[in-house]
Amino acid sequence: MYISKNLLIDNRRKLKSMSKELINKGEIQINIIKQLKEAELKNDNVCIKILMQSIQELAIDILVCLKLKDRRIGEIMDKCLLSSIKMDYATPFWLFDELDNIFDFKVDLAADENNKKCLYWITKENNSLEQKWNYPNWCWLNPPYGRELSKWVKKSYESESKVCMLIPARPDTNYFHMYIKNANYILFIKGRLKFDNCKTPAPFPSMLVFFGEMESGQIKKLKDLNLGLGLKGEFK
Repeated sequence: MYISKNLLIDNRRKLKSMSKELINKGEIQINIIKQLKEAELKNDNVCIKILMQSIQELAIDILVCLKLKDRRIGEIMDKCLLSSIKMDYATPFWLFDELDNIFDFKVDLAADENNKKCLYWITKENNSLEQKWNYPNWCWLNPPYGRELSKWVKKSYESESKVCMLIPARPDTNYFHMYIKNANYILFIKGRLKFDNCKTPAPFPSMLVFFGEMESGQIKKLKDLNLGLGLKGEFK
């Protein structure tokens, strides 16, 4: 994820009217930026990489702490989370294996040769969004987390197939209130997931969304995994 220094500095200005805790985080942020400038002068790539990771995590932490009363702050948060250069977060194998034992997924709706999780998968070249999803079994979906994420959610909602999707937990988005609130089951995963192609935990919370009726035994097994807060039938 890339967040410009100008954006970080602009965040600092907005924090002047916030609580002492946020002010302290802003001060830490500025100090890290100063260290980053020194590391750039020394061409210390290892140090630069570590500092950039710290900046990203702290910047997002600050934005999440805000009350989001200012619409502009909400827009900045969207840029941080949804305009990321990185959009492909590979599903953690442990998480998929646990879910696969319950739902026996047959098709990975968004994958490639390196990160596929099922016997059958649809690649980017085959444009899954243009395909008709009418598979008889549960399908797995961990889509790209870019600006087209809402299209994947809409497609899952309208699909004839049963779809379990892993996406960032964003209940403030339009697509959440248009489609996800009507899902059969939503599970907000506690903590932050460490995706298989990342060295650190994700800078955002995650949720599992199930479009399709589940058997009572499947719901019980899912709850037994103790992954987080599950909501069933609340929005139907």
